[in-house]
Amino acid sequence: MLSEVMKESPVSDYLKPKRKVVTTNPAVKKAYRKGYLKKEQETFTREECEAMIEFAINQHNRNAGQISMVLGFIFMALFADGLFRVLGLIPPFMGLDVNIIQDVVDAIKEEVVKQL
Repeated sequence: MLSEVMKESPVSDYLKPKRKVVTTNPAVKKAYRKGYLKKEQETFTREECEAMIEFAINQHNRNAGQISMVLGFIFMALFADGLFRVLGLIPPFMGLDVNIIQDVVDAIKEEVVKQL
């Protein structure tokens, strides 16, 4: 039944517009100018294929590095926020008091009084 519906569904000849390639390598530019979905499919040369793979890997590494920097900054900020709340430098949030400094001071006072 699904195959019958698929046969009757309209097929579009629309191809997505190609994204602009930001590179100075002529082999990559030449490879990206070729159409991917033509009826007379052209093949890529080894150099063009290697250039496109190198371009894609460099783009992936750049994007992954930027994402890692953002996540690292967020985690460091959250860690610092928690540390400062525990040390009592930042006031409690939503009534959750995690300050341990006063407990430590009280415990040390008790030990000093016992020693005297």
